[in-house]
Amino acid sequence: MAGFDESDRDSEVEALIDRSPEERDIYRYMRDEFDKVLDTYDPDIHDREVAVKASDKFDVSIDYALDLYTRMVFKIAEFQQRRFNKSK
Repeated sequence: MAGFDESDRDSEVEALIDRSPEERDIYRYMRDEFDKVLDTYDPDIHDREVAVKASDKFDVSIDYALDLYTRMVFKIAEFQQRRFNKSK
């Protein structure tokens, strides 16, 4: 199965994720689940499937899991944009 190589993670992004301990574990779990379906990803199918898995594993609502993941994705994107702008 193809997927993302865990060794290619950006250490600065991982440090950013670590600064959100309440969200960190759920986000990383969901990210890993999304990585498993990277080659066949369909948001209409996989977003809900991954959120249901996170909901079951962490005893949170499906909506909470989806919102948390989305917030972290935006937080990471903003971090990446700031870092990119600094390098210009």
